[in-house]
Amino acid sequence: RRDLVFLDQRGTGGSNPLNCDLFDPADLQSYFGDYFPLADVRKCREQLEQKADLKLYTTQPAMDDLDEVRAALGYDQINIYAGSYGTRAALDYLKRYAKHARAVVMHGVSLTSQPMPRDFPQDTERALGGILDACAADAACHAAFPNLRAEVKTVLERLLQGSVEVELKDPKTGAPTKVRFTRDLAAEAIRYMLYSPGAASRIPLYVHIAAQGNYSPIAEFALSYRQRFAAGSNGNGMYLSVTCAEDLPWIKPGEGERNAAKTFLGDYRLRQQRAACELWPRASIPKSFAEPTRAQVPALIVTGQWDPVTPPAYGDMAAKYLPNSLHLIVPHGGHGFGGLDGLDCIEKLITEFVDRGTTRTLDTSCLKNIRRRPFPLKLPEPKKTS
Repeated sequence: RRDLVFLDQRGTGGSNPLNCDLFDPADLQSYFGDYFPLADVRKCREQLEQKADLKLYTTQPAMDDLDEVRAALGYDQINIYAGSYGTRAALDYLKRYAKHARAVVMHGVSLTSQPMPRDFPQDTERALGGILDACAADAACHAAFPNLRAEVKTVLERLLQGSVEVELKDPKTGAPTKVRFTRDLAAEAIRYMLYSPGAASRIPLYVHIAAQGNYSPIAEFALSYRQRFAAGSNGNGMYLSVTCAEDLPWIKPGEGERNAAKTFLGDYRLRQQRAACELWPRASIPKSFAEPTRAQVPALIVTGQWDPVTPPAYGDMAAKYLPNSLHLIVPHGGHGFGGLDGLDCIEKLITEFVDRGTTRTLDTSCLKNIRRRPFPLKLPEPKKTS
């Protein structure tokens, strides 16, 4: 009953993608190195600068584009659906073009005033603690892994002593391949597992196995994630253009390191992203960009209870300045909700909100019916070959 309009942000998804090849598909070990290998970042910048001004891909110009598209299509008001970084974009749009927004749905709020990755360590720590507590409260999970918090410490302390050798199957050839697996990459893998309740439910099992000396399950997830999301086809150049201008410059010296002290994640991501940004063109961002978005536009904010990157506190901060908003915290949810049962509740609430254009009449009682699926207690049996 409504037009659906998808905007390819500044062409970066299709006509002019800003992709960086940061890893070598022929060398499995390359996926186990730095998140932003500096030589490859420098090479990517040189390649992309031949076809793009890398200072023109920040959020505000993109939201100017969005309003031009709105006007060109003849809409006086639009409904906006935003997720993750898209919520930052939506908040900027509301700040400057609120009269053209009828309603906005924001899933996982990324505040303009919350520079990434400054708070990744404590937000990850909070989410990990939630999963460990959920396992402890689950009879079967607690019986299988009664010393889980101690095992987390064991895994971390072992990896702090140095990398470990792990044997994996090459995803393409199937050949057994040995790689060096580090503390930083193990922490990264756990962090990204926390994004989805389905993957997060495997953390107790993977940590327990690693505490016994087998790091292969965590390493396999780390490899899978980097191949799918941190490789060249995921717009890393766009990511650097945005975060090197809107995030890293606003992190005070020593602030991120203090946040990372004594956390599972540590400060590796901040260190590596800061080094990459020193090689990347930086757009000028006005100080007003970080100011709270104040708007009367009806807003439905949806956050996972154990989101490791945009926790409920961020949704609360956004809602504070949006008087016609409602913040829903999804039980057991991460940054996404895959692996939960009862999600038709969220779909129903979003549909009703957009139809009515107000949060006032929404019945949110169905949230209590959202459930986590059981924690896996052992690895699946290997597939038999004929």
